[in-house]
Amino acid sequence: MSKAQTNENTGLAMDYLSQRNIPQLFEALMTGLIINRPEDHIAYLMKSLEQYKNKNNKQPLAWNAFVERENGLDNTSTSKTKRQLKPDSIPQSKREEKPKIQDRPRSSKSSEDIKNILQGKPIIFVGGGPGSGKRTQCEKMVAKYGFTHLSAGDLIREVTQDSSTEKGRYFNEAMSQGKLISTEDILGLLKDAIYKNANKASGFLINGFPRRVEQGKTTKTNKYLFFFFFLLIK
Repeated sequence: MSKAQTNENTGLAMDYLSQRNIPQLFEALMTGLIINRPEDHIAYLMKSLEQYKNKNNKQPLAWNAFVERENGLDNTSTSKTKRQLKPDSIPQSKREEKPKIQDRPRSSKSSEDIKNILQGKPIIFVGGGPGSGKRTQCEKMVAKYGFTHLSAGDLIREVTQDSSTEKGRYFNEAMSQGKLISTEDILGLLKDAIYKNANKASGFLINGFPRRVEQGKTTKTNKYLFFFFFLLIK
């Protein structure tokens, strides 16, 4: 098979998965298993899939859709203690509701600042579906090349845990109101983390972002990034 045919088949496969929200489905199932830890995991998966099949499965699926509540799998009243702020966990109907631009905390570093300090240091975005081994591969590359590993999800969780800062209050408010975590917000966290570690890092590995095609296109506009994707499939 030629390289062109391989690329075409990969593109068709990615389109198939994306159009059917399969990565989100796998993520929701894995989250449900990890949090609920059902004794009969097969029965739990079958029940979850049956629930999803009976609903409108063309709509985006929340990451915690299969976290069990006392009254079954319906988690529409997810408690605040279990709610985690995750990129792309907001239903499509709410994704249009972006926070007011004047309320959004800005990254403390400009793109020009980061560009100057990152000369010759690659930034590699590691992509793949839930359970594909992204973190494991990042750990191996850190051990081999000495890169600094940044997880978008970890950065978001870290900032929400400190409500004494402007960013912490902003992200917590977004979480409580079910607002979208915008690409700009996530990029701001990544820029600050990159700048903080730039002097000692030989390069960066980033996982958990981008999660959608449009996020990748937005990130490409930042010309200082060396932009690579790894599709990891077990």
